Amino acid sequence: MTNITIHRPASEARWALHVGNWYLTPEDGQNWSICPTCGQVPRVWVFNHGSQAKCCCFDLYSSGIISESVMAVITRTGSAKEYSRDNLRIAWNDYIEHIVMKD
Repeated sequence: MTNITIHRPASEARWALHVGNWYLTPEDGQNWSICPTCGQVPRVWVFNHGSQAKCCCFDLYSSGIISESVMAVITRTGSAKEYSRDNLRIAWNDYIEHIVMKD
């Protein structure tokens, strides 16, 4: 198991610089993996065509972890059955587990 150092919360200025002030802390933040590099739970941005999650390791102009919108799922599959509100959280947690933790 990897030792993870929990950093103090990032300042709002740091979040605005790295992520943007339109990203919000998720309501179910305790269910999101903490980034082992910056020690933060990501902030999320939900918009018409999907959603994104970023921590302070991303810069303002890079894409974060992305999840498609319910309308994109309906267009792709003809139904909303495959859509889950948890897709972004699942994608974030997988990113931390399989990409970040491997480095």
